[in-house]
Amino acid sequence: MMQQINMPRLLGYAGAIPFIALSLFRLISSDSPFDVSYFLFGYGVIILSFLGGLHWGRIAAQTDGEKPNPYILAYSVFPALIGWFALMVPETIGIALLILSFGICGVTDIRLTLSGVFAHWMLELRIVLSIVAMLSLASLYL
Repeated sequence: MMQQINMPRLLGYAGAIPFIALSLFRLISSDSPFDVSYFLFGYGVIILSFLGGLHWGRIAAQTDGEKPNPYILAYSVFPALIGWFALMVPETIGIALLILSFGICGVTDIRLTLSGVFAHWMLELRIVLSIVAMLSLASLYL
């Protein structure tokens, strides 16, 4: 009998492929027809923005009778704003901002998962994917 596919895990880890592939490619190949660092940094900005969107979507999914938490709404836009800002500062500072932001988002989402706000399957994903993103971005310093 075929085992049921764990779609959150499958799709979550699929989202890590660009981080892993680009950082490995950058580390093993000195000859590249494109700027791998640029693509890795850009993917980090995109995914950081996505992490804020998780919280915006969670609030938007509430019923009209529930009052949205203004702190969560504010928190939900910060990852996108930080990613945008990271594009405008010197690269070493931008990379550090992304790594720090992935760490903060990871810890926040882990705490929310442990408190029952997110589904239990988020715990493994947020731990592993946060580490993958941070290590991949840290490879830009090598």
